[in-house]
Amino acid sequence: MRESFIFYTSFGALIELLPSKKRLAIYEAIYHYAAFQKETDFSADPQQDAVWRSVFPQLKANQKRYENGKKGAESGVLGGAPVGNTNAKKTTPDPPPETTPYPYEKDTEKTTPETTPNVKEYVNPYQDLQKSKRRKGESARAREDTTALESFIRRWGINAGGMDNYSAGKAAGIDWAAVSERIEKSAYLQQQKSLTFYISHAGKILEGYYDDFEKPPRRNRGADADGQEAKKEEYDRLTRRKGAAHGSGSVT
Repeated sequence: MRESFIFYTSFGALIELLPSKKRLAIYEAIYHYAAFQKETDFSADPQQDAVWRSVFPQLKANQKRYENGKKGAESGVLGGAPVGNTNAKKTTPDPPPETTPYPYEKDTEKTTPETTPNVKEYVNPYQDLQKSKRRKGESARAREDTTALESFIRRWGINAGGMDNYSAGKAAGIDWAAVSERIEKSAYLQQQKSLTFYISHAGKILEGYYDDFEKPPRRNRGADADGQEAKKEEYDRLTRRKGAAHGSGSVT
């Protein structure tokens, strides 16, 4: 059992995309694997399975580094004596080698340099208070962004599965309320159900690129055929007229 493990903020951003009732299971799965190496199967729920597949590789890599660190400590890499080393059993230290000092060497007292404690000479409590307020404000904005994204997903029936950490970071900076307004104006966007599509094309969507966007109508092959037939008939009629005129001239 591990006494501690790392929980990344990117994990939380992904989990917040899930409905509230499905989040606790992911948190428990992270704890069970990081502390006891017990894996959880989410194959029955596509949304939970997508989030779990995004965070599990990082948990597995962290566990591997932890196990390698333990092996290094046991073999002496981090300062301990290797297994089978008998130096610790010696009771009489080895005598130092004899050295003959040179005439010009003088005995000097070893002095330890004075150290200055790492203490701030001046502390500005107002500055610390401002930093604390900024951190609280950033946290509040992050919660608002998450709530806006959840509302967007529910309103338009968007599929949020398969989103990686990079896409989750980009999603946090998008005005989803404005994206919803653009979707109302576009029949094409209303047919798109992938969250990855909206993250990748958010810039064009907000610029109105897809407003009232429709695919060009298909060409009516029947109408084209009728037009070609009419042109052919007109050509034949003109040819017959010229032939008739030329024949009458030769008779005269």
